[in-house]
Amino acid sequence: MIADERDENFREMAALGNLKAVTAYIRSGIRIDGQNKMNGWTALHWACTRGHTRIVDVLLRAGADPSLTTTKGQTALELSNSGDIRELFATIANISVVAPPPPTQPEEPAPMSFTPNYLVNPDLTKAWGVPEDAMMPSQGDSSYVQQLQQEASISSAEKRTQRIAEKAAPANSAAGSAQGQQRSVSAAAVTADEEREILVYKQTFADDTLVGSVLVSSDKTVSDLAATIREELDGIPSTFSIARNNGRQTIPISTKQLEFSVTKVFRSADDVAVIVDKE
Repeated sequence: MIADERDENFREMAALGNLKAVTAYIRSGIRIDGQNKMNGWTALHWACTRGHTRIVDVLLRAGADPSLTTTKGQTALELSNSGDIRELFATIANISVVAPPPPTQPEEPAPMSFTPNYLVNPDLTKAWGVPEDAMMPSQGDSSYVQQLQQEASISSAEKRTQRIAEKAAPANSAAGSAQGQQRSVSAAAVTADEEREILVYKQTFADDTLVGSVLVSSDKTVSDLAATIREELDGIPSTFSIARNNGRQTIPISTKQLEFSVTKVFRSADDVAVIVDKE
């Protein structure tokens, strides 16, 4: 796959808000400041104009150049009306943000002759999956990649500490017990903050049956997921069962598995929920 196509895919993921794919591209050494030849837009421009705060955060920390302009002379910051995003430019990129954002909506590339196909015919599955070319090596690891690896190592160590503390909590020392509880609470706080976005489909896994998506904490059960779906999404049947689709087949979830954690049942990043009307 040629570099220009990978660059365009990277910008597409930033436009769609796919944080997982954006991070994968950065890890592979993608040209983070690659610009579209027709309009000059970068991934940072797209993330800013679409209001994807977390992706803007990742891009800026990875070294995205905030001074690059489109063919119309617009910087990424000028395309954003989000106060949170503007604050990221001030804290991460050390850019003075004084003037308020313009009252009108940012102008996206208009000429249809080069409007990206993913805006004309969006593929909803790309909003959460990771393209195969995102894993291809490109220019080597960046300093941001090293940071990600270090954070992942620390997170894994904390989880291991939590499991050890739960299995062998010291009972013969009040001080040891307090320390064990403190470590457990700290590790639990880390895992409780992790959220999983799960796409929800009705009856079958297809583009035209997508109902929406919900965010569920990693410590919640499948029953909690069902309650969240019923509470947040429209057009949900009064009684339904949940199944898991891994991209190839739909797999029923048993009554016993309803009390399993969401991450235990929906293990793969490609897993989606399919709700089946019981009536």
